[in-house]
Amino acid sequence: MNEDPDFFALLGIENDEELRSLSTQTIKKSYRERARRCHPDIAGEDGHYACVVLNEAYATLMDDELREAYMEDRALTRGLGVWDEDEFAYYEDGNVFAEAMREEAYTGEPLSKIVALDHFANRVDKEDPRRREEQLNKAVFVDEISCIGCQYCVTCSPATFRNVEPHGRARVFGQWLSTEDEIQEAIDMCPVDCIHWVPKEQLAPMEYVIQHVLTDRVGVASLMSGQGSHRMADPFQKTQEFLKFLSQREERRERFINDRKRRARAKEQKEEMKKERDERRRRNRQKWWG
Repeated sequence: MNEDPDFFALLGIENDEELRSLSTQTIKKSYRERARRCHPDIAGEDGHYACVVLNEAYATLMDDELREAYMEDRALTRGLGVWDEDEFAYYEDGNVFAEAMREEAYTGEPLSKIVALDHFANRVDKEDPRRREEQLNKAVFVDEISCIGCQYCVTCSPATFRNVEPHGRARVFGQWLSTEDEIQEAIDMCPVDCIHWVPKEQLAPMEYVIQHVLTDRVGVASLMSGQGSHRMADPFQKTQEFLKFLSQREERRERFINDRKRRARAKEQKEEMKKERDERRRRNRQKWWG
């Protein structure tokens, strides 16, 4: 007997399309049909173990969170990996964060260049400890959606800003490759106020969102004429939504890990039951044959 059967196969669900649309009614119907077959009065001693496995499958698949975690574990045993692209199949179609992370992984690191404090190109104030601490706790960020590509920032602080193709919007190339005064001048010169100081810890998610999630850009001509504003998302609000998405994803990861531990304990118990059953059979055979 298979000691670690596929719960879906136990219920006769073999097709992945059926699996995705699986309803609680289908689970109940399949469970009841198979529970009658494996009842110890019908199937004998082997039926007891089969019922234990079937009951575990039923309890797991009837619970939304446990079913989702089991599907992830099932993907792992098939060689797909726990947190590979298959992870994002569990999100609804149109989830912009799942779609972005399927294409480009989020590492939690800024996308703009970061140079060490002792690097010759780093322009953080190293003489004033208080000011240095303030500078190290913030970063500069360009809202590329609002940017009109005027290049004033590149003129004021060429080491920090670049204009990127194909839309010609400004982007931060590297943090603190210019002095604070030079960066502040670029901020003050921006005609559309699209350059901002942000807390350092918010830089990585904000850059990921602006470069990999909010990829739609309104043409500069349309932007200047006041058209296309309905397509201009707020990167600050979107970043907060992204952080919530990451938090929920981490909660899913914790549930998955806890469920794997639970299933490992259940498997150990099943193995112990099998050993006890085999030992009883061995003793019974010895008695029978004297």
